[in-house]
Amino acid sequence: MFRKRKRKTTYKPLSGKLSDILFFIMLSCTTFGLCGTVFWSFTFLKADAVHDWQKTDGVVTGYDFETGLKLHYRNETAKTSTVTRDSSAVYRPLVKYNYRVNGREYRGSRINMVMAWYNSKEEAAEKQKPYPISSYVEVFYEKGDPQNSVLEQGGSSGALILSLISMGILAAGIAAAFIRNKNRNTASPL
Repeated sequence: MFRKRKRKTTYKPLSGKLSDILFFIMLSCTTFGLCGTVFWSFTFLKADAVHDWQKTDGVVTGYDFETGLKLHYRNETAKTSTVTRDSSAVYRPLVKYNYRVNGREYRGSRINMVMAWYNSKEEAAEKQKPYPISSYVEVFYEKGDPQNSVLEQGGSSGALILSLISMGILAAGIAAAFIRNKNRNTASPL
């Protein structure tokens, strides 16, 4: 007999400063999330495509390292806002190998499609250990571009995880935009 009344939810408008902070969070999350989602999804698809590549035999001829820079930012003291930039080297292991496709010889050096960077040469060298010099290896190459090759088909799980994290950040940005928009629409004019 008695009907329950639906309770209308009212939202309190955010203060101007809080609204600006929410806008910054929304913009940052959406930008980083979208860029990360596109980049890591593309990387995942590229790494996953290796499973469809052709296979041939190759011989390991040597090792090398690709060197990069890792930047560090830090405050000198807690009392000042002076920021200094410091850097250190990072290393990506390479295994040099030769292989033949249709009678033509090729050279490659990638272990897999999503190769990690390491803080020391010793760490990077651990990834090279399964491939002794002069050993025979399986080489996976792209049929339409035989010089595009790797020694391992894996490497896509890390890209998938980073892609999913990026999608979560993107979702957080969209949620922040929804909350901010909802708050703006329910604010009562004076």
